[in-house]
Amino acid sequence: MVRCRPAVADPVCIPVYFDFASTVCFFTDRVLARLQPQLADADIQLLWSPIDLTVLTGWLRGKTFDDPRRTHIRRLSDELAIPVEAPTCWMDSRPALATAVTLVGTDEVRWRTAVWQRVYQEGHSLDEPNFLEEAAEAAGLVVPPPGSAAFTDVERRSVEADELGVLGVPTFLLDAYPLGFGIQDEATMLALLVRFAEKKRGATPVH
Repeated sequence: MVRCRPAVADPVCIPVYFDFASTVCFFTDRVLARLQPQLADADIQLLWSPIDLTVLTGWLRGKTFDDPRRTHIRRLSDELAIPVEAPTCWMDSRPALATAVTLVGTDEVRWRTAVWQRVYQEGHSLDEPNFLEEAAEAAGLVVPPPGSAAFTDVERRSVEADELGVLGVPTFLLDAYPLGFGIQDEATMLALLVRFAEKKRGATPVH
């Protein structure tokens, strides 16, 4: 296992672009949650940045997923040992994303966790009329409906991600280089992130 040297002055912050409509982003969140103790030891901080993938790809909201995509999701679920209630179509994630940009700290984490759980573990849809209210209740938050400024912020982040060369989600921004490796096994993801942090600090990795 690759480990960082102790007594690091500042954390290395790595933006992670994600979309609540992406099942692969759900898998990534679960895997990174498992790795959180090691990431904390390495003084790596992940900054989750919500974007609307349709801005980058032109995908149609409501489009039904084809069989190959569903097969891919089932395979990932088996390989990662993460049960999932996979959506059958591309949902409109903008209200949930807009809510996310209004929250900070532990409230943002609680919101993100509640959305993932309701959609991908309980089988709810982002398109349900009362989804925001019910997700907020599950998270133990009092969250007003997002205003136009929050939706504009999501669109701005999405356009900026497109200009940076982000092609999909999840994407990790390693300095100016977007790394869209999707989801890998825990050991591979940890090694990639720790090695980047060590290189950024100019330190020699400890094996």
